[in-house]
Amino acid sequence: MRDALLHRSRPLVLSAMVLGAFLSGAPAAATADGPPVVAAASLSGPTARITGTGYGLLTVSVRLTSPSPILASGSVDTGGSEPLYVPCPCAVLTRAGAGPGGHGRAELAVTLHLTEGSATDGTWVGRVAITSGQAGIWRLRGVGADNSTSHYQLLAAPTDVSVNVRAVDWITVTTTASPPPRRGRSSVVTGVVRLARSHRPVKGLRLNVDLTDDCTEEPATAVRTDRNGRFRVRLRAVSSRDDVLWQRRLNGRIAESSC
Repeated sequence: MRDALLHRSRPLVLSAMVLGAFLSGAPAAATADGPPVVAAASLSGPTARITGTGYGLLTVSVRLTSPSPILASGSVDTGGSEPLYVPCPCAVLTRAGAGPGGHGRAELAVTLHLTEGSATDGTWVGRVAITSGQAGIWRLRGVGADNSTSHYQLLAAPTDVSVNVRAVDWITVTTTASPPPRRGRSSVVTGVVRLARSHRPVKGLRLNVDLTDDCTEEPATAVRTDRNGRFRVRLRAVSSRDDVLWQRRLNGRIAESSC
């Protein structure tokens, strides 16, 4: 599942070993022919709890210094099991622990835009919407930036940049497939979406669903819940090991998923 825009070449695949090397110490000063440096960073989120199907905004602000102008193009691959692709410069955010309901995305890549200063010494800001299912403590993992010499390496960032996002009454999704999936045959998939604590049905929520055994696929069938929070759709199974995969997208990005 790849959230979205692939621009020009030079994607970076980040392993845990590489990240450990970059984040083990404080950011170094920029050198004459070196990569950009994260001089300062902050992360903020909604002050009120996110409720039900509502959403809040995470805002990340980063001051980047660089011996040559930072390029506002390119892409970054965070190297996880489900890589995220966004235009860069960008910030990679991670959530500590499981979110409510266990289906909210725990890693986000946020495109940054220059809001103050210059491409050699300026403040870059990005915002991303998150659902109640993505609540938790979010931290800045690193910053992807290129000045023609760094090739979008993940830059070290202050390790204490975090924000606690709170939520209540996130969504729960229950699905069944009848008859059980068999390769090449159709099953009727039914589902119901309710709020976790109040148990109220969620009306008019759009989900993408499919029968698949591969969580890297993007469900192609869009459904919308009725006034009782239910949906029903006929789908063809790829194999007999298939499960019902569902996704909730927010502003074109995968926010929550059964995988």
